[in-house]
Amino acid sequence: MKLAQIALIAVLSAGFLGPAFAKGAGESAEAEALQAEAMQAGATHEQHMTYWNTMKPERQDAWKTHCAAAASDPAVAQAETAERKAFCQSISH
Repeated sequence: MKLAQIALIAVLSAGFLGPAFAKGAGESAEAEALQAEAMQAGATHEQHMTYWNTMKPERQDAWKTHCAAAASDPAVAQAETAERKAFCQSISH
């Protein structure tokens, strides 16, 4: 009986933890994409705006969401890189 209970707990735990790990992987991929775009955008405001104007609307929306989260959530702001912070500042002006 106890072995069946342990197996049931293991199955339920895996069911709850699987989506959490998948979400973490998706967030990591998005963070890497944002970082790559920020690095590709250059270093100056003018370079940032030129790059911004070439981005697809979906990526612009992703950046707007990210920058809003970084502005309102201290945990997101603390994890922010200098490149992403500079890009957010450029597109928010």
